[in-house]
Amino acid sequence: MESPGLTAVPGRLILLGVLAIAGATTTYADAGRDLRVRRDLDFLVSSIRARHPNPYTKVSSADLDRLREELSNDIPSLTDVQAYLRMKGIAAAIGDAHTTLFLRSAYSDLGVRRFPIRFTLYDDGLFVSHTAESFGAYLGRRVVTVNGRTPPELIDGIRPWVSFDNEQFLKQSLNNILVSPQLLQAAGLGANPEAADIVLEDGLGRRESLQVFGSDESFVHVVNDPSVGYLSPTYSDLGLEYWFRYYPEQKLLFFKYNRCRPRAGLPFAAFAADLLRTLDAETVDHLVVDLRDNTGGNSELWRPFLNGLNARYAALRAANPSFGFYGLISRLTFSSGMFAAQEIKRFPGALLVGEGTGGNPEHFGQPVSFRLPNLRNAFLSVSTRFFRAFGPGVTPPTVEPDLPVPRYSGDVFARFDPIVFAVFALAGRTGSSAGTTAPSSSVVSAAAFRVGGVQSPGALSSVFGDFGAGIPTVAAPSVPLPRRLADVEVFVGDQAVPLLLVSPFQINFQQPAGPFGQSETVVVRKEGEDAWTGVEATAPSAPALFTSDFSNFRKPGAVLNQDGSLNSQENPARRGERIQIFATGYPELAVPVEPGSAPPTGTLARTRSTPRVLIGQWDMHVEFSGASPEFPGLWQINALIPAAAGIEKLMPLAILEGGRVSNAVSVWVE
Repeated sequence: MESPGLTAVPGRLILLGVLAIAGATTTYADAGRDLRVRRDLDFLVSSIRARHPNPYTKVSSADLDRLREELSNDIPSLTDVQAYLRMKGIAAAIGDAHTTLFLRSAYSDLGVRRFPIRFTLYDDGLFVSHTAESFGAYLGRRVVTVNGRTPPELIDGIRPWVSFDNEQFLKQSLNNILVSPQLLQAAGLGANPEAADIVLEDGLGRRESLQVFGSDESFVHVVNDPSVGYLSPTYSDLGLEYWFRYYPEQKLLFFKYNRCRPRAGLPFAAFAADLLRTLDAETVDHLVVDLRDNTGGNSELWRPFLNGLNARYAALRAANPSFGFYGLISRLTFSSGMFAAQEIKRFPGALLVGEGTGGNPEHFGQPVSFRLPNLRNAFLSVSTRFFRAFGPGVTPPTVEPDLPVPRYSGDVFARFDPIVFAVFALAGRTGSSAGTTAPSSSVVSAAAFRVGGVQSPGALSSVFGDFGAGIPTVAAPSVPLPRRLADVEVFVGDQAVPLLLVSPFQINFQQPAGPFGQSETVVVRKEGEDAWTGVEATAPSAPALFTSDFSNFRKPGAVLNQDGSLNSQENPARRGERIQIFATGYPELAVPVEPGSAPPTGTLARTRSTPRVLIGQWDMHVEFSGASPEFPGLWQINALIPAAAGIEKLMPLAILEGGRVSNAVSVWVE
């Protein structure tokens, strides 16, 4: 298979040529302005040719000349935004992420009006993550389409206009274009330079169409606003180049490495010495370097840390069998940040956790930067050197994690960081079974509804498909749950399972008692005939938390306060009190319970193992974990909220069990 860069370049050239023809309809008569834009264009092309070590790996010299000439001819018929986006496309045609034209600082010079909403791409879709005051009601909603295009179509549509080395960086670049109706129009992704037609969807699937105009409004609502409640330490202090903290609750030494540049007032050598002293003085089970926001700089800056850790590494592992070294990576990990990820791979037993890097381990880099002669706030970056992969087992086009962890919107909106807590789930384990998925399966947890998850004995699950228009929507009338509803049966392996709900497109059921293999066949039968067949991945436990209100993007948990009332913002719990948490996917029970039934009256069906329940970064004391006495497949956990002063307002809650991390929900604490 060809690399993403190679397959993308012809499309870039074709679309640039199409827009060169399509744009020549209106003349903006200003000879002086046209001359200034042409000078910037000529400067861009000549600078790339003069400084790039090989600008013709993805585009020929003749094609580069053709693109420059076509744009030069079209300039009188283009707006400034259109002309400079075309220049950005010419830089992108080189096919190298470091060779690019940065326009963001010049938006005001170009008259770019931004949307009063901003979007963030997660593994489960594109969501509204920031809004101005007038759009606050839409915070956290999923984007269905923008100007009739789905998020994957938008990502594909920005290919000609952004410089990237792999698909990860292309995804991360979506907001380079999806910030303004003028940029969308200039990129051929919209007809109206004043506004965009956007369709949003809430958690209940209700859709609303909006016409969103460019404006000068400031963002005032953010999904992870720290004033609302707890914010994971990993989301804090992003303005600092580097910082570290020791968290005794988790025996975690956390080093946030945001940029490979010196921090004002704190040279890296002094910083590293302090960090290493803490590593020597404290009990550290988890040494974590968070590179998820690191887009580069000087790759040699952190050498004092690497040298100091290398001198201690063998002794640390020998003295503490629980010691682990982890690097956290994401699609934002780029350039020298990506080099740092490769350096971590050189330490025996170290693991990378998260998602593939936006940086390609084999790439052109070490860029030099120039101001354009006339659009002075626009900056041209040009690579000057080629780099090869050096980390053990690392191959282009990305540095892949040893443990992939999806980044779902629900976890972020519940103020939880699943990638950090995946590290805790690995404690005492070998391998990365926590990453087992069934990406082709339509069977999901009835609590989390996440594609690619695992199912466990006795868990409540849902299957989605087209089971036939003749199937009515019918719920189980009582407990014990029936194994046949409206002439529909579901088989997991060769076992008919208890049914909660059947409908033409969704069936809710309880998994059998097991034992399971690594995967099981799932069959839906209508009147004895197979109507749907799929497969599910399985595990001994699959923790998943229920949400009490799907319309609330904060993901409030199905959690009862000590007095039995539903936890909410208006009805918070208190520190030191007990809460009841409802989930599914429990581990093995000490007292077997027949699927489809609740435990016999007076019987406490406890789990043989006790899960870890985390509220923010604090462990809760679990008093009871077991099958709910009231409903089949429901996992009830009674746990005490710690008295720590940092536990207040909106808090994330999650379960760690069997090396797996549940989805997160939020709870309110007074």
